[in-house]
Amino acid sequence: MCPRLAAALRPGGLLFFETFTVAQRQYGWGPSRDAWLLQPGELPTLFPTLAVLQYREGHVVEGGRTKAIASLVARRLS
Repeated sequence: MCPRLAAALRPGGLLFFETFTVAQRQYGWGPSRDAWLLQPGELPTLFPTLAVLQYREGHVVEGGRTKAIASLVARRLS
């Protein structure tokens, strides 16, 4: 899926991507399959053809629930 997302961008186009990390398990909710949880530092490696402008991992409280996420903003250069 990730290579197709990157290829769908126009040159100069931006990708905003956020997903759960394996740390989400400690909160007892979120994706039910381990395959949908990313390892620390994994998200940027899924988009090797894009220039990463911003990347962060952490724990965020939203709607009264804590979630462990990885967020990325990246640009297609050509």
